[in-house]
Amino acid sequence: MKNILLSILFICSVSIAQEQSIAIGKTELKLGADKENILNQLDKSFYVEEDETVDNIFIIWDTNKRTYNYGYIEFDASDKLNSISKNWSSAVNDGYSKIFEQMIKIIESYKKDGDLIVETQEIFEPNYKAKTLIFIQGKKIIELSLVGNRIVLKESLKTAE
Repeated sequence: MKNILLSILFICSVSIAQEQSIAIGKTELKLGADKENILNQLDKSFYVEEDETVDNIFIIWDTNKRTYNYGYIEFDASDKLNSISKNWSSAVNDGYSKIFEQMIKIIESYKKDGDLIVETQEIFEPNYKAKTLIFIQGKKIIELSLVGNRIVLKESLKTAE
């Protein structure tokens, strides 16, 4: 009985931990972490710059040459991490099959944690057209977007609002 209870507690803690963090490269980012600690961690492996147009949003690049955008992070007013957005890849650099494999991998891990909500979105503006397939489970969101001839896969995690 004791082993069963410990197993249940372990499974619950793993499920909760998965909904609290996303790895960018080898750096694990966890919601609620302090701004200074996160930025220090990221500065060891990436080029991080603050968004000039929005306070408390930081863009994560591969190097100071900014050839690949890994995503962005956002902090709340108390300097705690409250949003992580990870770009997985783009058709410019990867084949369609690689993006599809990444999407399946992400969806499979989300399905294990519970039900998924699926939404679609289309944007038609004069200089921008996109179609997006959105998978939502709790705080986790994955988006597969077709923008022109590019496919973009993005994974996000946000605190409850």
